Amino acid sequence: MIEKIEIFIACFVALFVVLDAIGNIPLFYSLNSRYSEKNRHGNVRRAILIATIILLPFLFFGPRIMSFFGISISGFKIAGGIILFIIGIKTVLGIELTKKEEYSDIAVVPMATPLIAGPGTITTVMILAGAYGSLIPFLALSANLLVNFLILTYSENIINLMGKQGSDVISRIMGMILVAIAAELVIRGFGGFLAPGIINLS
Repeated sequence: MIEKIEIFIACFVALFVVLDAIGNIPLFYSLNSRYSEKNRHGNVRRAILIATIILLPFLFFGPRIMSFFGISISGFKIAGGIILFIIGIKTVLGIELTKKEEYSDIAVVPMATPLIAGPGTITTVMILAGAYGSLIPFLALSANLLVNFLILTYSENIINLMGKQGSDVISRIMGMILVAIAAELVIRGFGGFLAPGIINLS
């Protein structure tokens, strides 16, 4: 039981860092600023729902998808670690990798994807499912989406409390943690090739 709790905590933390709800608060707030409070909350609800629909297939069928294409969990850890490393570096240094665009439905793009259900999150849920099965990562993902929903729904209040600078500092700390997680994934991915059968993240 204790081991399952530890796995849940590890999955929750990994997803919380890659989802980066706190770091996304200023962006979500700026995207929603021209809407009424009712519509802002509606955008957040739709974004979380759409992100859930995107992520669940990768959570439950990700390992089968990898198996179908002949991709090992070790290889995916290395590839996923590289993606998460890039995202972490971008967060720490405040680098924009894509140009800003205007979207007709911000709840779908960019809120649901790529800000919530982006490459980093998809990669993480697939790796966690491959390492621990679907149930515990599903619970950790559900808890994270609930936390994200609450944080983003009350983003205006949080910004007033923390300020943009405080949010930026937390986002960069989360980015550093994400870089560390990415490095561990790459190391263990290579370890899996050297010692086949070792697939745990811990």
